[in-house]
Amino acid sequence: MIQGIWILVVFAVVALVVARRSRVWEEIAMTAFLLLFGFALLSSIVAAAVHCDFASEVEEFKATKHTIIVQRKRAPDCGRLTMVYEIIRANNWLAVAQDWNAGWWLGPLVPDEVDDLEPIR
Repeated sequence: MIQGIWILVVFAVVALVVARRSRVWEEIAMTAFLLLFGFALLSSIVAAAVHCDFASEVEEFKATKHTIIVQRKRAPDCGRLTMVYEIIRANNWLAVAQDWNAGWWLGPLVPDEVDDLEPIR
């Protein structure tokens, strides 16, 4: 999220410097500034939405894990196939999210809380 704001600021400064130094290209520079500013603003909004989506997925994973733990204690044999399916689905999501969080490109979009989660056993 912070990276998106810094990118927005850098694009704005670069475009304004180009617009100030070039009288001939003033309209082109201003158009480029507006396009870059719009792109950076849109990227920041998308990044915030993706971050919020991952945050809700983290909460869903925690709820699934808690439900499975409680269900195992109440009725160990009841709905076993459904529980196994949910465990596989949740653990698959967790593995992908942790992999994305480790990367340099998508890492800032994924909450760091993902790394603290343990797979469901």
